Amino acid sequence: MFEDDKSAEGRIFEAGPSREFTTFSNDRLLDVMGALRSSNTKVAVILVDEELDDSNVSNDRALCHRLQASVLLRSQGFGVFLVKFGAEGSQGNHVVFSGGLGPDLDAAIPGNTYVYEKGAMETNGFDNVQLAQDIADAQYTDVIIMGQSTNACCAATARGAAERRLKVHACTRVLRGGGVQSESPLCLYGTKWPSSTTVYHSL
Repeated sequence: MFEDDKSAEGRIFEAGPSREFTTFSNDRLLDVMGALRSSNTKVAVILVDEELDDSNVSNDRALCHRLQASVLLRSQGFGVFLVKFGAEGSQGNHVVFSGGLGPDLDAAIPGNTYVYEKGAMETNGFDNVQLAQDIADAQYTDVIIMGQSTNACCAATARGAAERRLKVHACTRVLRGGGVQSESPLCLYGTKWPSSTTVYHSL
């Protein structure tokens, strides 16, 4: 039985002023993943900026990590890529993941998964040219974006994917944190996320 609980019920996106630019689906993300696998669609799962010391970003980190891990454990046959902040000028760095995201994610992330650094000020994971190259070389057509923060780094990475003609999938259960203080913590605005995004409210 998939783990999901009532404490996550409030973690859904409100429609922003540009709702028409984003597709909201009643399908479950895990069901969609199964259909993509059955059709041999090339899918990349990108986990953006997750960490253990970010209590100022959101208070639902532990739950979100468990749900992200559930997606990763069901990503057999998909590519998995991690994006993280690095030092200024580090956009080309990529190293094999060696742990440090807590027991749920550490256990779920496949071996030989790479971590791609972006600079200290960059939000778009595709600013790392190696990430862009590796996804292009593997001929992925779809990406699933997870992580934090919803309307900043995750949205920017989604835009980077869409600019490369990738179809973007997102689920409210595996995104956390808002963009800036003036925004509601979990609002999805079409002006921030690309028009090719399909958003699912349940796993």
